[in-house]
Amino acid sequence: MQQKYGQAGLAVLEEWLSLLQQLQNQAVQAQLRGVNDFFNRRIRWVDDIRVWGRGLLGYALGGTG
Repeated sequence: MQQKYGQAGLAVLEEWLSLLQQLQNQAVQAQLRGVNDFFNRRIRWVDDIRVWGRGLLGYALGGTG
């Protein structure tokens, strides 16, 4: 892992495994919140309109967003 993704990648993996262990005996709602928070801290979210030039509803309706 470290060879492929570096020390930063290894640190994220270790944090993920630690979180899974911490959440193991928690209620499902707490597990979901913990996993969601983990990824929300690491993934940069951008609205569809900024990425694709139209919103999700536009795709569903075949329009331009």
